[in-house]
Amino acid sequence: MSIMSDFELSRLCETSSPLRPYVMDPDRLYLSGKVAYLRQLLPRLKSEGHRVLLFSQFKLVLDVLEPFLKLIGLSFLRLDGDTAVHER
Repeated sequence: MSIMSDFELSRLCETSSPLRPYVMDPDRLYLSGKVAYLRQLLPRLKSEGHRVLLFSQFKLVLDVLEPFLKLIGLSFLRLDGDTAVHER
């Protein structure tokens, strides 16, 4: 566990009953400046009728963003290497 990120540790705690008391509060998990900016920007863009594409070369970044988008109540479609070709 010493090599796991905070996000990975939190996900481990969510999936293991004895560790559930140690799940990080979602508001604390998303304290970075970039995520704080997205928290302001995305709802405004949606209210103005815009669509947004968030791109990352790393699936872990998408793993972090997915629960964040759910937390702030935005709908999204995730496409990554695990998405079947016929679904893309």
